[in-house]
Amino acid sequence: MANEIDKIRDFLKQDKRKEAILLVKTQLIGNGYLDKTFEIFIQHFTSKEQTNFLDELLKIKTKYATFIRNKSLMTDEQQRIELGKINNELIYLLNDFQTNDLKIATTPIKKKTIFISYNHGDKEFAKKLSLDLKKNGYEVIRDEEKMLVGESIASFIMDSIKLADVIISIVSTKSIMSAWVALETTTALTAELIGAKKFIPVLIDTSFFQPNFVSKASDHIEKETQKLRDEMIKLLNKKRGIDHLQDDLTRYSDSIHKLPTIVQQLKARLSLDMTGDKYTEALAKLLDTLKKI
Repeated sequence: MANEIDKIRDFLKQDKRKEAILLVKTQLIGNGYLDKTFEIFIQHFTSKEQTNFLDELLKIKTKYATFIRNKSLMTDEQQRIELGKINNELIYLLNDFQTNDLKIATTPIKKKTIFISYNHGDKEFAKKLSLDLKKNGYEVIRDEEKMLVGESIASFIMDSIKLADVIISIVSTKSIMSAWVALETTTALTAELIGAKKFIPVLIDTSFFQPNFVSKASDHIEKETQKLRDEMIKLLNKKRGIDHLQDDLTRYSDSIHKLPTIVQQLKARLSLDMTGDKYTEALAKLLDTLKKI
């Protein structure tokens, strides 16, 4: 295998793409050495101005890493299907590299990936928006469609934000009071701050603009937090474990502290109003914005 890897590297240095890709397909991808494939191409192009090619390669690498982490949760058939999708996507990208000049080969082969953050109480709206984005050629990550049974929710959120180019947050009373959406919003805003992602808030109600919203929302979260504490005390009195509730308590506590900042940041930025009959016009504005990103 070491000899084949050296040959691939030599072919790449000589810009003999056809020979390099043939060896990659037969000796690496064909034998399941996807990690080595990623390593060779990332090392080869890191010092070159092939940022778009690398972006696409790193997206596939992230999908593969997620697959490896979660494959124990899949059936053999699910593993075969998911790995096949990753292999095909990687081969498609390499074929594009092989048959085009470098400038063409490194242009993105698909439109941007969008992660939709929402509360499940707003899932019908999220499904509608997801469908409209897909109709316009975008890849959409939404938990009901992409998340595996048994997968860690926190890991799914982090992986999705890493993989996405754009995070669309569906803002409603339900979502702002959600501890999970608070985590997604905070993570997305941090990613945007360092220049890695684009964060677009979409309004489906405007209640959070009311002066007393933070106070009411905090009261609601505190009630939910107290319910958790009461349940934990009951379990402790019965000498039972409370580990399964600790993460929930931490999320609720964090969301209370972060809620004023999240609401302030949402108020301070231009949000897309998709309430009521404004949906169609707002969707056109959203698609126009996505084209410019």
